[in-house]
Amino acid sequence: MTSLPFRFLDSPAAVRKLQNTLYQIGLSAQEKTPGVSEEDTEREPYQPAMLRFTCPWLREPIEIRWHFHWWPDGDQQEDDRIVILRGASIHSQIDIGALLGKPLAKALDEIIIEQIATRCAELTGKRLPRRK
Repeated sequence: MTSLPFRFLDSPAAVRKLQNTLYQIGLSAQEKTPGVSEEDTEREPYQPAMLRFTCPWLREPIEIRWHFHWWPDGDQQEDDRIVILRGASIHSQIDIGALLGKPLAKALDEIIIEQIATRCAELTGKRLPRRK
């Protein structure tokens, strides 16, 4: 059995669920980065991928950046860590590499969504709704 690299952003359903969860705490996905052209938005393999969110009561946007590491074969990348920034300041980081390969009580994408939402809720000052 061949294992595949874990890449959260490759799952449109997971990204949509993340956006919906963050919307509940006041964050809206910013579709385009001001001053950046379409050609500049192609993901570079050596640069982190980014999702940017705005909040009506925060002056700076919140950026969620995915950093990757290369597999030893040099052909594939996998999520390594997620950095959450408010403006230019790092608020927190999530070490995906430490979660990979460990037995988890939930699916990895669910854990990532919960951790991102919890950390972003600290920035917006809103509480996450309780899960049923």
